[in-house]
Amino acid sequence: MPVVSKVLSVTFWNANVGHLQYCFSLKICTLSNNYIINIDSLGVVLELHAHQIRHLPGPVFWEGMKKFLLYLHDNEIGKMANVHSLSFSPNLIGLTLFDTPMSLKIACRHIVVNGIFSLKALGYCVSSDEEIVGRWKLPDK
Repeated sequence: MPVVSKVLSVTFWNANVGHLQYCFSLKICTLSNNYIINIDSLGVVLELHAHQIRHLPGPVFWEGMKKFLLYLHDNEIGKMANVHSLSFSPNLIGLTLFDTPMSLKIACRHIVVNGIFSLKALGYCVSSDEEIVGRWKLPDK
């Protein structure tokens, strides 16, 4: 398979996304509504909402990613342990998890925001300093 070095943007609908690994200059990749079940083999992840994803790859997959936004809303992610591997990425700045079974759990937002240190926004809302530190209070002067 030849290297496709000039492609900067691609959109797949009901197609085989296995050849993404050959698009080294890819900046934008839209994969919504493709019935993706497993994302381990994808090298570029931007928008993966509305699939049937239940499990995410381990820490090694996320560690090397450059700054990225990850849209996982409307999937079947149900356990906090599935999102734990995202905390190993120093470059995840935005994440969506609404409309997932996990989003219905008590304190889901609090746990995710405090567990992924690089995260600047969860859902479409910015994470505030007060939210990140939880109920921690500064001592009086």
